[in-house]
Amino acid sequence: MRFARIDLVAQAEDYAARVDFDKRRECRARSAFDPWGIYAFTAIEASRSVAVIDVWNHREIVPLRSRARNRKGLTISPDGGTLFVHNFMDRSVTVHDVSGIIGGSELPATIAATLNCVATKN
Repeated sequence: MRFARIDLVAQAEDYAARVDFDKRRECRARSAFDPWGIYAFTAIEASRSVAVIDVWNHREIVPLRSRARNRKGLTISPDGGTLFVHNFMDRSVTVHDVSGIIGGSELPATIAATLNCVATKN
C-alpha cells in the first residue's frame, strides 16, 4: 500500500513523494488532510491504525493505534486538533486528540472518546 502525490500541472504521479506502508497488503484506504495540508491521516481499512504522513517530507511519522476494527472513514475538525475515525466493525467512532501532532511535536495522539453509532444491535 502506498500514499502517492499527484502533480496536477504535469498530470503525473510524483514518484519521489511516495510513502510505502511497510509492504502492507491491505487494499482500501481513506485520507483526510489537516486544514493546512501538512499532514495526511490515512486509515487503512484492514488495519487497526491510522497512518500520519508528513506530506512535505514524504514520510510516515507516527501511527495512531486503536483496538477498533475496520476503519472505513475519517474526518478532521476545522481547527485540525481532533480526528474522527469511523470503525465499521465496531459500529463506533473514535475521537483522537491530534493537536500535539498538528503542533509539530509528533507525539502519539490520545483517544479522547469512543462513541457508539448504534444504540441497540439486532
